[in-house]
Amino acid sequence: MDLRRFLFGGVLTLAIAFRLAAPAGAVDYVVTGASLPYSGFSSLSREAPRVLQQFYDDSFFASITQPVELTAMSFRLPAVAGTNYPALGDLNFARYEITLAKPSPAAAAANGLTSAVFADNMQDAVLVRSGPLTIPQGSFISNASGVDAEFSFHIVFDTPYVFTPGQDLVMLVRHSGHGDVNGVETRWNFDGYAWTNGTVVNTLNVDATSGNFGPGSFNVANRIQFTVVPEPASLTVLALGAGLMGGLRRKQTRAR
Repeated sequence: MDLRRFLFGGVLTLAIAFRLAAPAGAVDYVVTGASLPYSGFSSLSREAPRVLQQFYDDSFFASITQPVELTAMSFRLPAVAGTNYPALGDLNFARYEITLAKPSPAAAAANGLTSAVFADNMQDAVLVRSGPLTIPQGSFISNASGVDAEFSFHIVFDTPYVFTPGQDLVMLVRHSGHGDVNGVETRWNFDGYAWTNGTVVNTLNVDATSGNFGPGSFNVANRIQFTVVPEPASLTVLALGAGLMGGLRRKQTRAR
């Protein structure tokens, strides 16, 4: 076997292995609070402004084993909902921002939020979504009472967030409220789990820099959509193999 054929086989093998380890395209990943009790949670759908900060322990992401890009998230109605939401018409938020970040050293050590000041609980924050948000009528699908609802409405990010396995995650949501245009759909509970020091919330001002712990310190069960980020070492090996192949081709061309 000549060197060119040997290198081609090696590069092909690496490429196949890389594709198996890092499939392209979007994959849904459900973040759940295993063994945590259900608690209804409505801050994400309020008619009035909210600033909500939540802490997600790394155990919520236990099945992520390689770096990923978080590209969207969703929430679900509780099994007791009984009807799709919004039930009467579209809901429009003039401003709906999502920031994702690593926890501050203090928050990471405490396995929860430690400060009522939002910025103090985060480091390396990335604004992944900004601008208005419309939730069309019936976007959140409910199943029969007692049956888990569907994760059926994606909030797509403008900027992906690179998440590394073993990290905790802090999410900060700022929204202006939808104004209760339908008169009765002021809010709706989403499926959530109680988590000690999991939440800091401000109910007065979308630009607030601090809030209060609780009430209830809930974490919401998210569906987070992600795409796999190739590990740098894998890319380096593939680039090296491709470079060697190109060099051999140039050498053979000159020899002719």
